[in-house]
Amino acid sequence: MPRRIPCVIVWCLAAMPALAPADEPAVPRDTSASTIKAFNEFSWKLFGRVAEKNRNVVISPIGAATVLAIAADGARGPTREEIVAALGLPQDDASISDLMKHWKADVLDDIANDRAGEWRFAQSIWVDSKLSLDKRFAARWKADLGTEVRPARFSRAPEGVARAMNEWSDRQTRGAIKSVVDAGSFDRETSLFLVSAVFLEKKWAHTFKPENTAAKAFHLNETESVRHPLMFQRNRFHLVEAEDFQAIELPYKDSAAAMVVILPRRNDGLEKLESSLDSDKLTSLWAALQKAKPVKSTSGGGFFSVESSPPEDSEPLETSSWDIDTELTLPRFQIRSKIGLTNGLKSEGIQTAFDRGAGDFAGLLTRTPEIPVFLTEVMQHAMIEVDEQGTRAAAVTTGGFGGGGEPPKRAVFRADHPFLFVIVHRKTGAVLFLGRLCNPSE
Repeated sequence: MPRRIPCVIVWCLAAMPALAPADEPAVPRDTSASTIKAFNEFSWKLFGRVAEKNRNVVISPIGAATVLAIAADGARGPTREEIVAALGLPQDDASISDLMKHWKADVLDDIANDRAGEWRFAQSIWVDSKLSLDKRFAARWKADLGTEVRPARFSRAPEGVARAMNEWSDRQTRGAIKSVVDAGSFDRETSLFLVSAVFLEKKWAHTFKPENTAAKAFHLNETESVRHPLMFQRNRFHLVEAEDFQAIELPYKDSAAAMVVILPRRNDGLEKLESSLDSDKLTSLWAALQKAKPVKSTSGGGFFSVESSPPEDSEPLETSSWDIDTELTLPRFQIRSKIGLTNGLKSEGIQTAFDRGAGDFAGLLTRTPEIPVFLTEVMQHAMIEVDEQGTRAAAVTTGGFGGGGEPPKRAVFRADHPFLFVIVHRKTGAVLFLGRLCNPSE
């Protein structure tokens, strides 16, 4: 059975006094490339803020970015400016929903058109019955991203709202994430919930044979290890070799998405590797994996190496990438994460939105009670399963890569110690899921 990666993000707001709605912002030109770059930078920064050190974790940055974008579109003044700055979007009158529409068309819809597997990306806005969502705001997000608007009675019927919201999550993630809230998630000030769900289920282009899976040592560091099922196969993959790490692209069958695994050379090298990476280096690494051009070796084996150049706006890296027969070892694993994003977002400069007296979301509502509207909590639930049939997510790279030269006849990529993984859109390098595996037995 193909594996799946679902994610649900929940964003809660409380209510504030009505202000006159601003004019609808102008529609900008298509800037999806800059949006992708901005979201990738946001992805790596958010991961660094919220991912607890030396722990298994998976997040979907695009889910967080989408909820932030919806909130920013309804925000005004410093509240909007801070959210837009954290996302790296233009600080002008550009229509945020239009930017998101182009981004969705270039990235998410391309994956949705895959001939195999499944991909779901959905948002819903839950509005308390005592409030009135701005009609133009609702219409924009319905048209551009398919966002649903659901009525809710947070204070009068919290059990019913929790049940309905959990049923929505369960349906959007095909049963992978059944519960994201309970009745205690709401109080008398709760006015809105923004929920984003991301679900991916794909088979590997090259599946692993179950009979080749065996319990072997997975090294937690230089001195400790656990026995865990490690999968094995020999096939051709795109591979990057560097002094202190390797990276490999694992494509999905008939899909616009792929997983990248970034493996430090040392069993205890992951923390150092993470600290050396940033969004530009990850972009350069992806360019190295994608831009290799086949050159037959003198051995006649069809292997190749190539000097790859990163995009002009990324940090230069001299890389050698190989399309080569590879002995690949990868653990079977599952990670479930429930992560509070609030503190990480505050660290990225989103302060006013969480301030009871200063948050300004005048573009969201047309009728409000005489209490403030502000963000109270941002939470993400995410899960990833990786087995012989399928998987998803990961990427990272540092400094300079090794030079060219003749490739070996066969490469070895043995992921039997902690590593990073990234699931990306192959055409653009847009990050969909990002995670870390430290101990597959947890």
